Amino acid sequence: MAFNENSGVRNDIVIKGFPRGFNNVNDITTIDDEEMAVVENLEIDSNGGLVSRPPIVKVADSPATGEAVDMLGYYTNTSGVLFVVVSCASGTYLYNTNTDLYTKITTVVGSGCAQWGGKLYVCSSTTSGGYWDGSAWTSLSTGNYKMPKGEQMVLHKSRLFMISRETGTDRSRIFYSRLTSAGPVVTSINEWNVWLADGLDFFDVSQGDGQQITKLISGHEEIFIFRSRSTYFFKYDTSITDSAVLQMVDATVGADNSHSVTQYEFSYIVMSNGRLYRFVSYQFYPLNDPMRVEIRPGGGSSTLHVKSALSTLGRRAILWYGGITYVLNLDDGTWTTWNSPTTELAYCIIAPRTQGDLSPDTAYGVSGAVGNGFYGIYRISDTYNALDSEEIVCTMQTKAFDFGSPDSWKRMFYWDADVYTARDVVGTATPLQLSNIVPSWDDIEIAGKTWDALEEATWDNILEKNPDIVSTITYPANGPFRVNVAFQRDMRFRRAAYKIQLSTDGTNATGPVRIVSLSVHAVLKKVIPTIIQ
Repeated sequence: MAFNENSGVRNDIVIKGFPRGFNNVNDITTIDDEEMAVVENLEIDSNGGLVSRPPIVKVADSPATGEAVDMLGYYTNTSGVLFVVVSCASGTYLYNTNTDLYTKITTVVGSGCAQWGGKLYVCSSTTSGGYWDGSAWTSLSTGNYKMPKGEQMVLHKSRLFMISRETGTDRSRIFYSRLTSAGPVVTSINEWNVWLADGLDFFDVSQGDGQQITKLISGHEEIFIFRSRSTYFFKYDTSITDSAVLQMVDATVGADNSHSVTQYEFSYIVMSNGRLYRFVSYQFYPLNDPMRVEIRPGGGSSTLHVKSALSTLGRRAILWYGGITYVLNLDDGTWTTWNSPTTELAYCIIAPRTQGDLSPDTAYGVSGAVGNGFYGIYRISDTYNALDSEEIVCTMQTKAFDFGSPDSWKRMFYWDADVYTARDVVGTATPLQLSNIVPSWDDIEIAGKTWDALEEATWDNILEKNPDIVSTITYPANGPFRVNVAFQRDMRFRRAAYKIQLSTDGTNATGPVRIVSLSVHAVLKKVIPTIIQ
């Protein structure tokens, strides 16, 4: 970007898109011209512009008042009705996505589920589980082949596998069920041969090394076993006894917790130690760019119901980390952030499609926040429609531009933005300046300041007004339209950042909102002679 450094000559900054996304690592004065210091509830579209994220809506409260909800997966009955499987302290429930009603299937608090033979199998970390056949619950808690305690149940080659949650050192143990067979020896998937003296239907993964298994994923031919700081695969042909292979994939990268792995096309997105990876063909490829984006938790992360989680929706990975939502565009590698204070969505799982369904991805999930108002089931669809409504405030802030001449004063005549909106537009120009030495109470008294006068100041600038120049442009139309908004406010500065704020109710009546481009029009003034500028 070229600038004319002659005093009195007009210089313009024109930014046609923001294709490099979010940068929270470098100083606001040093990031790239096409990067943003703040980008909230906006995503980068195919042209490099910004478009508002899809809305998140609460579709049902918790089935038991005051109880936090965990989502286990989905169940489809013989009629093709899709249910969301959730658990809370009072038991395990099915949420009917057609009628928005709950069915309590058991008092067992589920920690994992899988569907086979039209039945929904549920395991628990505190007791033996069982299965739901569409009308009744059958417990598998008695006999020599009862279901052990466990979590993260997956179906693989017609067997059920799950992580042990029995006591002792077997927290690195995986149990598996028998096959359902009519002979010569009659066996059933309901049977777990782990209790008798000859019960060997389990295997250990580096037992006793201090790591726990955090996630199981059933692949095409193998089960991927993610641990705290390592990853393995387990593979067999027809007989586990005769052909099973357990092999390490990576000795340093694992998964942070049970919500830290999600499938994306032919690969998996994995969060390990606060970093994001793409796992494909037995290799981990880092997705974080540490020079541009640092994943940081929020200030209240210790009180969250879900500390960290990972989801995918459309072409994006959604990372909930300590109360902050980071979003990665999996096509171009750019990052943005989301903020949904009314939902605090922690994770979601894409709903399976029915035959002939051509609608965009829809996912159901749960909140990571604590409080009865947050407990329940949420839905997010990768589109805007007339029904799903959420108040979304979209904010972006540019770098602090110095017009290629950091030692010169500038005079801004106006700046403008090309936007698509149905509501008012708020623009803020923020000049960067050195704060004064912190004044004493005597300094404030000498300056003759009253408490009323101090209301316009900040703690960084107690004796000065806030330097931000805020302009609100009232939008006159009744529906969304593309307009060029001019913020006609004179300002003198050396460096300044520019922020635009739009809003939408999440429906197609007011959105999605877009920011297409931004331009600043200013004149360079004289060079500053002082040592510290």
